[in-house]
Amino acid sequence: MRKPVPATILAVDPGRSKSGIAVVSGPHPIQVLQHSVVESSSLTDALQSVLQQHPQIMSVVMGNGTGSEKLASAVREQLIGVDLVLVDEHGTSEQARARFVAEEPLPLLQRLLPRGLRSPDRPYDDYVAIILAERYFEAMAQLP
Repeated sequence: MRKPVPATILAVDPGRSKSGIAVVSGPHPIQVLQHSVVESSSLTDALQSVLQQHPQIMSVVMGNGTGSEKLASAVREQLIGVDLVLVDEHGTSEQARARFVAEEPLPLLQRLLPRGLRSPDRPYDDYVAIILAERYFEAMAQLP
């Protein structure tokens, strides 16, 4: 097994109305540099802005779920010269919801509820993007 090369990637959780984006450095340790949720209609503009802010980004990693085909096509057209890699998105929403509830500060009343009954107070698609980045780095580490 080869040793993974350090890299900074832009991970995208595409959706019909909103998309999560995250700039992640890895593979060891994985470090989240930036993350947010944007309107899907302005996704390519948001990605271009992030790429200008982080010129060290080597690849765009995108989930292969809802809306990915249309957005992947738009990304390929707009972001010429940037590698686009599709990653399996299965189960990431559930993982992201659990991580969001565990990591984000919640309003006082929510904190009194058992963790399983808490609900996010904002969209957490950016957490899905972070998980997609982690999956990408895990897959790269498995390559011969």
